[in-house]
Amino acid sequence: ISLYLPSMLTKMILFSGGFINIILGLSVLIHSKKSYGNKIFSLMSLTASLWIFFNYMANISTRPLWIEVAYSSGILVVTLGLLWVSEITNKKISGVENILIIFISIALLIGSFIDGFIVKNPEEVSVGATFYGGHGFGLTIYTLYFITIAVLIIGKLYIAINTKDYSENQKLQYRYIFFASIITLSISAISSFILPHFSIFLFGGIDGIGFLIFSIL
Repeated sequence: ISLYLPSMLTKMILFSGGFINIILGLSVLIHSKKSYGNKIFSLMSLTASLWIFFNYMANISTRPLWIEVAYSSGILVVTLGLLWVSEITNKKISGVENILIIFISIALLIGSFIDGFIVKNPEEVSVGATFYGGHGFGLTIYTLYFITIAVLIIGKLYIAINTKDYSENQKLQYRYIFFASIITLSISAISSFILPHFSIFLFGGIDGIGFLIFSIL
């Protein structure tokens, strides 16, 4: 099932999301160069801009390459998101967990470009990031990784909101990030990971909406 978003609407959503993320990432980096947390956030925002661009290209092209780079950059974004949330909530990941997460994300990034890993039959890719020929086993691995990282991100923010260690202003900031993360991660998980397993591509190209909402909030 495929319902390709109207070209103009897709462009507006993705270009707006990409532009805002670039401005946001550069702005935070320029004004807070010494903060490790802000450096991670800037890198995440700039990577998200690339990810949005790759999503756009995947929706207007029939080349499997754009689908592959879109998924690989998406893994980087969500991994950086976990590192950033861990930093700002002081719920830092242990050395072993850090190495494991980085190793898996790099392995998935490289795996994205292996034939058949994400798109089973590259010749059956059509406009709208639609691969009717079926998905590779890599998409399932991506989905499990994405959902695991998403749960960790939301869990860390939920704990931060409900702990006594933070001021009310900090908790308010965490609440904004918490709800924005739920919206962003849910849209990405459903549209890019879960539905494609069932050959449903109704929402191809709307991942940018999630990051647009996150950036605004």
